[in-house]
Amino acid sequence: MREKPVISVIMPIYNAENYVEEAIESILNQTYGDFELIIIDDCPTDSTMKKVNGYKDDRIVVIHNETNLGISHTRNKGLEVCRGKFIALMDDDDIAMPDRFKIQVDFLNRNPDIDVVGGRYQMITEDGILIKPSNMVFYNPLYLKALLLFRNIYANSEVMFRRRLIDEFHLRYVDGLYGIEDFRFWIDCSKIVKMSNIDELFLKIRKHIDNETSRVLKVVPDKRRQKYAELQEYSLSKSGFRLNDNDVLLLTKILEENSGRCNTEAELQRFYEILKKIVYQAKEMQCDNHKEIEIVCSRLFGEKVSSMKDLWK
Repeated sequence: MREKPVISVIMPIYNAENYVEEAIESILNQTYGDFELIIIDDCPTDSTMKKVNGYKDDRIVVIHNETNLGISHTRNKGLEVCRGKFIALMDDDDIAMPDRFKIQVDFLNRNPDIDVVGGRYQMITEDGILIKPSNMVFYNPLYLKALLLFRNIYANSEVMFRRRLIDEFHLRYVDGLYGIEDFRFWIDCSKIVKMSNIDELFLKIRKHIDNETSRVLKVVPDKRRQKYAELQEYSLSKSGFRLNDNDVLLLTKILEENSGRCNTEAELQRFYEILKKIVYQAKEMQCDNHKEIEIVCSRLFGEKVSSMKDLWK
């Protein structure tokens, strides 16, 4: 067995025959090479594993599930066996930029108080054509902590984190969340460690009809919407915020994952009052990021105001 690598890369594999080779090669071709690539075979029904087995690289470790366990259990199996000082996540249809590991390892070594780091990503089609330019990233850990009260801020394959999250804090992915298990994982991280970003492009996310997010949004959109709302409530309550059921219902409706909005001036007024309640409670609890929570709430309100142009008709 090789000596302990600096990085463990966790890559669950399932029905990605058209993309898995490009994903694997984007890892093997990293300019920083001290890593193990843990590929977990989640029983694909296509030729994905045939293509995986074609690679002969001693940095690759393949683990086989006896039956299809789903993304959360499969990622957790990777976390159980990984040996690296840092853990990098990678999906089987994405493309990592060549310097991703080098930049992230250097950042974590220079910033021992930061445990989770992401960066920029682009969205591409199944053919690799750019469809969404680089996302905006924020760096202040207190601001990211505030954002994670309301929405997901990371794409899985852009992130690297310290192994103490799994060894000391015993964090794992939770099953049954309809493709947003990463949102729950980052929420849990935000309550105990500092998180940040680097202003570098780390990833190209491939959007296609066969990936997990597209499948869930097509097959069970209502269940995913409900789980997203539950995670928003979970994040707020875990930080000590107390809202009544009606407040939670309206807040999570307006802050839905993709299409949330205020439909009336009355809803907008209530949304404002709920956000002001959250800001007040943050100050009352003396949250270390109460100023950042106020900024986030102000920006969320501004977003929804700008989306209500049709009310002027």
